Amino acid sequence: MNPLSSSPVDASYLEPTFRRTLRIWWAWLWRVGIWAFGLNFVFGFILGLAGIWGELQPVERFYFSFLFGSVVSLAIQPLILRRVLRKDFREFRIRLVSEPPKQ
Repeated sequence: MNPLSSSPVDASYLEPTFRRTLRIWWAWLWRVGIWAFGLNFVFGFILGLAGIWGELQPVERFYFSFLFGSVVSLAIQPLILRRVLRKDFREFRIRLVSEPPKQ
C-alpha cells in the first residue's frame, strides 16, 4: 500500500496535458459563472426591491454593480474550486499529495 494514498491501489501519475488542464479549468469556470450569475441576480433583485437602485445615478449603479458582482464572484470561487477538486473526471481525479517530511 502506498503511504501517500488512501486506497490500496497504487496511483499512477498523469502528465498535466493541455487537454486535462482545459477540462479542469472548464469544470471550474462554468460553475463559477452559473453561481455568480444566479447570486448576482438574486441579490440585485433584492436590492432593487429595497429601492437602493432608485437612489443611485446611472454611473454609480454601474460601478456598484461591477463591485458587488466582483465581490460575490470572488467569494464563491474557493467553494467552487473545492467542488472541482473532489470531482471525478473521466480518466482521472485530482489528489493532493503530502510532501515527505524534510530532514
